[in-house]
Amino acid sequence: MSTGSYVALPIDESPSPSVTAFLSAFGSVAIQKANAGVVFRISPSKWGILADGVKASVIAEAFLSTSEKWEGGPTYTHAQGSPRLQTMDFLASKLTPPKQGESNLACGLEVRFKAKEGKEEDVRQFLKGAVPLVEAEPDTLLWYAIEFPDSPREFGIIDAFPSEAGRKAHLDGKVAAALFGPGKELLEGDPSVQMFDVLEAKM
Repeated sequence: MSTGSYVALPIDESPSPSVTAFLSAFGSVAIQKANAGVVFRISPSKWGILADGVKASVIAEAFLSTSEKWEGGPTYTHAQGSPRLQTMDFLASKLTPPKQGESNLACGLEVRFKAKEGKEEDVRQFLKGAVPLVEAEPDTLLWYAIEFPDSPREFGIIDAFPSEAGRKAHLDGKVAAALFGPGKELLEGDPSVQMFDVLEAKM
């Protein structure tokens, strides 16, 4: 089981072009330091980075180095606080780089959920057992099942696809059916599902 970092970047509802450009540059620097991962935008005001094999301290250094090199100094002035850094444990994954001539990753899903007390190991095994189902989905090119060790009982899935059709097929597939069906009995409340656009990926 490998460890990595998850970065949430909350900013004002209407970020300026300079802030958007800075965040894109920071994401590019951060992802290049990772073994694999994805930079994504859920909305104009919510960005994120998943970086496999990178410590939170390295992400922080990437943020500072990008700020220092940016003309005029740091442009992350419209932030609602500093970037939120979380350590992640990767429970299972599928990484399938697009073949030559095929589209790169375009869109994805961030799913977060909390295990019921005492059901943590059941959730871990549920996620690990989902790998064969994901392997059977040709358009699910990036799929991570993750756990947040610093946030008790919190788990998630980050996945990405080359097209909206691939994302829809995954939402209509067996993994989602299991998570919102039998798997839901292991969870505290409903899973949170957010769609995002992929800005950059490394696999």
